Amino acid sequence: MEQVAQYFLYAVFINASALLIVVGMVIWAFVQIKKDTSEIIRHAENLGAMTQNVAAMTREVLRRTE
Repeated sequence: MEQVAQYFLYAVFINASALLIVVGMVIWAFVQIKKDTSEIIRHAENLGAMTQNVAAMTREVLRRTE
């Protein structure tokens, strides 16, 4: 009986460790997704600003060629 209890305790420790590892990996993945998302948003904002600049330059060229 003592050996069964010992193996049960080992199983509990192994499962708890595996659960902690999985939870840690999920948290890490969510942090990476958040970082990547904010970087994508920043690049999209830069693209929007560049598009506005091109539109302004195009309007200026069209205005000068009238």
